[in-house]
Amino acid sequence: MKGPLSPEYAPNCNDTLVVKPEVTESIKKGTAGPALQAEVAVAKYEDHLPLYRQEQRFARMGVPINRSTLCGWLNATSLTLRPLYDRMHELLLLAKIIATDDTPVKVLDRNKKKNIKTIVSSNNFQELIDTFVEKRHLVFDFVLGFEDGFEKGPHHFEATMKKFSLNPSDILFVGDSLHDGERALEANIDFVGKEGTFSTAEFHARFPHSPVVANIDQLLNLLD
Repeated sequence: MKGPLSPEYAPNCNDTLVVKPEVTESIKKGTAGPALQAEVAVAKYEDHLPLYRQEQRFARMGVPINRSTLCGWLNATSLTLRPLYDRMHELLLLAKIIATDDTPVKVLDRNKKKNIKTIVSSNNFQELIDTFVEKRHLVFDFVLGFEDGFEKGPHHFEATMKKFSLNPSDILFVGDSLHDGERALEANIDFVGKEGTFSTAEFHARFPHSPVVANIDQLLNLLD
């Protein structure tokens, strides 16, 4: 017999059976349970461990899991948590003040005057990135998010170079994690660290020749 089991309980005082409700699965007939899905999501978004590194980690444990499978698990997790996200979004919009680390439009305008393309590369889902940009009335030359088999790193770099006929030496990649720096290093692309998740010291320890900025405004000094 295959499938989830629903425990049955019967008190000693009578013959009434109480069946525990079946837990709704986010992946129907899938091999990943809630704990494993949570592990993959936390490792990626909280510990900044990209899926290709998680794939390597599972392989070292003797459990080969393809990266595309991990992508599917993340997608299922996001769909399961969507009601929670929607509720958090509703509560956020009720706040009188929302503090964000955003890119001022004046910076984007000055970049355009210098013929500099401004591109978003994110591992958040494409739909969420598009919605954020639209609601903030921001204008970018290219907006790249996560889709199955298409994520930040080589995929986004290749798409950008193809769209604008660029070479790796034409790109300056700004990221707020050490993994972003590693992506740039592996692609032979110049990197600038953005303080926040990691400190300047942590960036310089890993990438001694890469500049680090505290906010996006400071990029203008590097581009002058």
